[in-house]
Amino acid sequence: MVLAKRLQPRYGQAPVLILSNLQVAGERHEEDIYVAAAEELGISNLVVVREAYETMGQLDYALDVARRERLMLVVISTWLHFPRVWWLCRERGVKHHIAWGIPRPSLAVADLILTIAFPILDILGLRGWFRRRLESRRVKGNL
Repeated sequence: MVLAKRLQPRYGQAPVLILSNLQVAGERHEEDIYVAAAEELGISNLVVVREAYETMGQLDYALDVARRERLMLVVISTWLHFPRVWWLCRERGVKHHIAWGIPRPSLAVADLILTIAFPILDILGLRGWFRRRLESRRVKGNL
């Protein structure tokens, strides 16, 4: 969120989309954590949307909003998430910035594995299958 605050003047007062529907069992909703951090930093123009349980769905949703509103999508992801987000956004006109942190250390290994797995899943045409499988786990509050 600190990076989002710092980048706001560069991109004007475009809305800051906080997009997640991840609720890990026994923890606060991921979106609530992001909103609290944004509000604490005084970030304005928040658009809060509880959609999409995983990166693919979140990016698809954000790209659709940007296209409808005729805005450039600026994505902020952690350095571990960057290669996967880059792959999913390639050739879609997205600006991408890296935040240097690990928001959920337990998923660091998964981020590294998915960096390699996503191109392979796409080559094999298995992205949809993987997405459905992941969403079914996330709906139940499982990572």
